[in-house]
Amino acid sequence: MKKLMKTLFAVMVMVSMIAPATLTNVSAATRKYEVVFRSGSQGTFKTEGLKGDYVINKDHTVIKYTVNANGTFPDVPELDIKEGYRNNSWSPALPQVGTKVQEKQVYVAKYTKLVNAVEFTVKYVDKNGVELATPSIYTTDLNTEEIVRAKTIDGYQPDSLQKRLVVSRENVEIQFVYTSTREAEKPPVIEQIVYVEGEPVYVDVVNTTTVGGGANGGQANNPTNQNPTTNNQNGNPTVEVEDPNTPQANGDDTTNVDDEKTPLSKGQQTSGNVLYVAGTLGVIVVIMAVVYLLKKKRNA
Repeated sequence: MKKLMKTLFAVMVMVSMIAPATLTNVSAATRKYEVVFRSGSQGTFKTEGLKGDYVINKDHTVIKYTVNANGTFPDVPELDIKEGYRNNSWSPALPQVGTKVQEKQVYVAKYTKLVNAVEFTVKYVDKNGVELATPSIYTTDLNTEEIVRAKTIDGYQPDSLQKRLVVSRENVEIQFVYTSTREAEKPPVIEQIVYVEGEPVYVDVVNTTTVGGGANGGQANNPTNQNPTTNNQNGNPTVEVEDPNTPQANGDDTTNVDDEKTPLSKGQQTSGNVLYVAGTLGVIVVIMAVVYLLKKKRNA
């Protein structure tokens, strides 16, 4: 019996050493983060084209995506903006398209008043010109620099992650050209400059560190100027409209923007507990099996 107890004790010690590491690895593998977008004071979110695991409140002012740890940053939802305004930035500045999510993040749309409004269109096509997603139509000021971000389209990669242009005329139309991931020979460039004086001309930017996206991505995220205003080249004043819901920097990466009308995805809060209980039960079953086998051997 003493030998049995010693063996059982040794098994329990071994399990106590292995179980925490196992449960930690399971927890890390199943960890999820929220990526929250708030529409700010001059707009609401459009619902068409939204993808992924998300919830939206009934006023369409808050969208919460649930993303696995190291999952891809979601596409920025498009805004339905009040007449007379444009979305010129996000606070804080958005990460590069395709960035991996490693913490909770909150972004608030910011706006400026329009002075000389013009529309421009962004299309998402394959190499044969076939549309792969609904075109995006944006309103901006004439002669204003804009940055637009590529959309995520399953099975395809874009020619560039973002495109930068000065909207110098009416009816500007630019394209993201997508290639099947099975046929792609190289990754997309980070940015292209688009010249729109005549037919659009696309020029790759080599070794750029600039990310962001005016019309659907906010201001450029430039390491030498972390919060530049959009370049308005027509001499008209740009008045930035502050939003009272803009999160303030406080060193806490878990900014709370809970909306009582926006439930979290089912199972999000309980999945970790379920895994912990399942792991513990598994350990108990192993111990019981060992005890049974030892007793059987002893009685044989």
